[in-house]
Amino acid sequence: AALDALPPAHYDALSLINVLEHVHQPAAMLQTAARLLRPGGVLLVHVPNFGGLPARLRGARWHQIEPLSHLYYFTYRTLAAMLRQQGLEPIARFSLVVAGGARGLAQRLLDRAGVYFDSGLGVVARRS
Repeated sequence: AALDALPPAHYDALSLINVLEHVHQPAAMLQTAARLLRPGGVLLVHVPNFGGLPARLRGARWHQIEPLSHLYYFTYRTLAAMLRQQGLEPIARFSLVVAGGARGLAQRLLDRAGVYFDSGLGVVARRS
């Protein structure tokens, strides 16, 4: 309800970091974000990566499987499709690297190569 009070087409950038997987209507949340963004504005979204290697290897034992908290699970393909349905075009993909040392370096190199194995999925999308 509070988001409805915000002015439309007013913001240059918004973020939904670890939000979409928790809301009952993620498409409606993205529609609201698109309404609030100015044309050309960007939205940063980060969710657990259900298509990442850890999720695929661990299946139901993956640490992000939380039925009482995570109502939706996204892959890049499903998130990108939902963004596009709301008039938001994905323009960049990333993972949030929190590890240092060899693991962090390996993850950054994989990201640059377009190989995303991390547990997190980040997407930047632009409002058309």
